[in-house]
Amino acid sequence: MSALTDDAVLAVKRLNPHPDCYAIARWIPQRDRFEFPIIKQPLTDEVALKHVTGQCILGGVASDEEGKTTSVGLDLDAHLSDQRPGLAAKRFAEAAKALDVPIIVHSSKSGKGAHIRTLFSERVPTYLARALYMAIVLASGLSGAKAVDKVWPPTHGLGVLALPYNAKVAKASGGSLALNPYTLRPVEKSAQTAAVLDTQEVSRSELEQTLKSMGVLTDKEAALLSGTASMHQKWDGSAERSTKNGTDGGIQHMMRECAAVERLRDEAESATYEFWFSMMTNFKPFVGGYELFKALSEIDVARFKQRDLDKQWRAISGGPRLCSHLDAGWTCPKRADCTARSPAGLPFAVQRKLRNV
Repeated sequence: MSALTDDAVLAVKRLNPHPDCYAIARWIPQRDRFEFPIIKQPLTDEVALKHVTGQCILGGVASDEEGKTTSVGLDLDAHLSDQRPGLAAKRFAEAAKALDVPIIVHSSKSGKGAHIRTLFSERVPTYLARALYMAIVLASGLSGAKAVDKVWPPTHGLGVLALPYNAKVAKASGGSLALNPYTLRPVEKSAQTAAVLDTQEVSRSELEQTLKSMGVLTDKEAALLSGTASMHQKWDGSAERSTKNGTDGGIQHMMRECAAVERLRDEAESATYEFWFSMMTNFKPFVGGYELFKALSEIDVARFKQRDLDKQWRAISGGPRLCSHLDAGWTCPKRADCTARSPAGLPFAVQRKLRNV
């Protein structure tokens, strides 16, 4: 291998925050796109080399099982950044520079978007990592754009972001290259991997100090800003325990226990539009609700349309529909034993029951 190839392998491994997982792309013809199943093994030099030489496409996996990560990212795509990902990336880069936050910018697989990352010198809680980029999104005036929804790691699950330096992708679409953060033009070939290997890493203390300089003074404020803590949570002074794995425990409980969610998942092709929309109103109040509802909707490939989901999601103005009004032709089999009035209320019904025991 050449020195450039060796460095690319090192860069790819450095950009995968999870010590024991990585993802490998699989083409799904029915959806006309790649999906990234997670491989629960450490990323080896051999696998990284296959990515660099164009034999496969890898994705980096975010938070580990303790809810910690060594990087934070922003995924800017044309359909998620008011159709101007280049301008969004420049504004983000300028705000990061003003705050002395080092960033790395790569073009996305399509060559039309950008992935922005910051690396940490130690494993830091996901809620702190996300809070940093959410704060920069706000500081750069991008909070009104849908880009704000694409801070990575996500609020739930492991999350995957495509890794750069894939030769096949770079040749086919101009994607997967390191970019100058301010011109968004590819840096010289000799400096591609140096953009990763020589970048400054941020320590946890530096991360916390930057957040404090932006008015985020406590762990609670950081968790709320990051979207990983519900306003309904009882705060116990330990953000790492309260936001374990960067998830909102309420929605996870609804996903596990609610019969209506089970129906949405298992009867996706036969459930009525009325039921689908009713359940959308119950996912709306939760952190990560959009991503989970979108994943459940995609089970029925024939009916799912991204534009319809986005339009209806934005149109929701009231609260969650009650269990008694989810669908005219369906009655929840757990209704007699459940005290929740809506699927979204199930986690809080459980909390009330526990308080009264």
